[in-house]
Amino acid sequence: FMVDPGKSVLTGKVSVDGEVAAESAPLFFLDGRTLEPLEAKDNGTAVLQGTTVKLKAEAAELLNSTFGIEALEEGLVIGVATITVNTQ
Repeated sequence: FMVDPGKSVLTGKVSVDGEVAAESAPLFFLDGRTLEPLEAKDNGTAVLQGTTVKLKAEAAELLNSTFGIEALEEGLVIGVATITVNTQ
């Protein structure tokens, strides 16, 4: 997968039953309005968390067509992203 911070989008290669369904599909919108300040930890890491991850329309369409459903829509909240990096 690839994250484009300028567009707040995560794209990735999508395969269904071993066949490529999309080479580079926009999967998630990364809503940084909920992002918390960077937190340096005593254990030599830094944590960036709080970005809300939401389903993109293209991903919802791929999933709905793959599973024969109509339940998924653009904007569905998938979760909250947390990134932890070593600083030492």
